[in-house]
Amino acid sequence: MQIPNFSQDQFLNAPTLNTSMGYIKNSLETSNKTFYTPGLLYFQDLIYTFNNSLTVSLNASPPFAVVDANGILSQALGTTNGTTSSVYSLDFSSFVPSSGSVTVYITATTFSLSLQPYQVIGPPIGHPDYNPAFAPYTAYGETVDSLSITLSTTAPNNQTVFELGRVVLTSGQTAVTSVTTSYQVNCELYISAIDIQPVQNAIQIGQTTSTNQAVIAGVIPSGMSNNLIQFLVNGSNVFIVDVDGNITSAGNLTINGSINSGAITASGLITANDGIDVAGGTLTIPNATANDEPVALGQLLNTYPIVADNAIGSGTTISVTSASFPAPSDGFAIITGYVGNNSATQALTCSLSSSLSGLVILDENINDDPTSTLLAYLPMTAGQSSTFSGTITVPTAGTLWIKLYISFVPNP
Repeated sequence: MQIPNFSQDQFLNAPTLNTSMGYIKNSLETSNKTFYTPGLLYFQDLIYTFNNSLTVSLNASPPFAVVDANGILSQALGTTNGTTSSVYSLDFSSFVPSSGSVTVYITATTFSLSLQPYQVIGPPIGHPDYNPAFAPYTAYGETVDSLSITLSTTAPNNQTVFELGRVVLTSGQTAVTSVTTSYQVNCELYISAIDIQPVQNAIQIGQTTSTNQAVIAGVIPSGMSNNLIQFLVNGSNVFIVDVDGNITSAGNLTINGSINSGAITASGLITANDGIDVAGGTLTIPNATANDEPVALGQLLNTYPIVADNAIGSGTTISVTSASFPAPSDGFAIITGYVGNNSATQALTCSLSSSLSGLVILDENINDDPTSTLLAYLPMTAGQSSTFSGTITVPTAGTLWIKLYISFVPNP
């Protein structure tokens, strides 16, 4: 920032003081260019009044303002020196074409407005600089950045000349009844809560909180394929998100909401406060043991997939076959089932099988009661898959049902 500096014995005059004040103004404008994009502020406060004629009244009172590409912040205070007015009269009559149509733009540009007028009468009689031929004149004690609002058939660049609205006039038109404002360009911050800077074909986002958590906000910009977004906390990688939604974590990752797509790979602890849903897919956990330690029961209950298949129908027999079940690691698929029919006296026959050989039947309760249970397990190695089928049969047709549950236990 430029700051004026005066010497103790320096002779000060108006040009010197004005130049010094210009340093401060230039510094503020440079700051505006750094933090803001050119555009309109509080554009929604513009009020158009239509008078059933070709003259339209525009009230552009503060807080409406414009920040241009030079960093100048201007408010609509009029263009008449010595006074202010935020109401502009726009006369479209000279723009009505003799044939066809024409687009007329309502534009705003920065205008230096002089205020606080006073009379300069010169040195009085008896002063060494008195000049009897001196002609008094009007000077101004303040200069403000106002806006000149005019009409033009040239499209504004929205850098130094800004569009406030547009009107399409046709031959013979006698009144303007509406203004299109959907082409206005808003002034926005370059830097928001998270500093986004291009770094080596990537976007690096860094923010540290008191709890050493990365705070993520905003949306990945469009057209960012094959680029990465890297989140940093205290200078250390927390996790990397690519545009497909995949998250790779080198440490602990806490998910308070949900991840809509992609995969999660974590070498540390994952805490999902809203639960982990593996419907339609599988959840793979690396070997849960270290130094031949046993698998924790809590991990088995909360992290391995459970698949349920069920069917209900009428007749003397009904079957159900599960989708292909992949083994996430070496271990055992555990199959449990429940079957039944609507007859309190009619016994049923049930069976269980798998497409992968080696199924060990523990309980089929064959030729037992109207309801029966199923229990079996299948040794599997990582990468193997199998479907599981259950069938029940009764002597007399009735309503039958069967339900299978498949879960997995890894080798300890």
